[in-house]
Amino acid sequence: MLHYERNLKGFLKYRFTQKPGYWRKTERFLQAVHRLLYAWDIDTATSCLNAIVRDPGFKQAGLDEPLANLKERFPQLVTHFFYPGLPRTTNIIEGIISRLDSKITASKSYKHHDTGWATLKLLIMRYRFKPFDACRKKNKHKNGKSPLQLAGVNTSNISWITFSQPDKIQS
Repeated sequence: MLHYERNLKGFLKYRFTQKPGYWRKTERFLQAVHRLLYAWDIDTATSCLNAIVRDPGFKQAGLDEPLANLKERFPQLVTHFFYPGLPRTTNIIEGIISRLDSKITASKSYKHHDTGWATLKLLIMRYRFKPFDACRKKNKHKNGKSPLQLAGVNTSNISWITFSQPDKIQS
């Protein structure tokens, strides 16, 4: 979502500098695309797309290429509505991957697959239990809470190291 919107803004930024008044239609187009990208349900997103496509001002402004691109990419932009639990953006996943990247590179030296996998699971558990401490602005309320706590899990009586260990088989 964010990347699509950012790329679209970059594409349109210098496109209409020579045509007086066209920047207003471009700005209105970007606002309409933003509403589509951050719609709360598929019906709202679809109605936003239909309104964008039907708007004669956008075609008049020469936005045919961005309109065609938006229609083509629409199924990928609304995929999260069809899979419960799938986040709208991959920002959290990208953040986890960047934190784990140095650890994964070091895991190449493991002699056994199980050892590397166990280390990776420990890192993921640590992330889930570690409280945030550097959130700013609109996410400031998350400081002092871990991702699991934000999801509603009571972690006060759980040790993340013990929790990450496989259960002992009882005979």
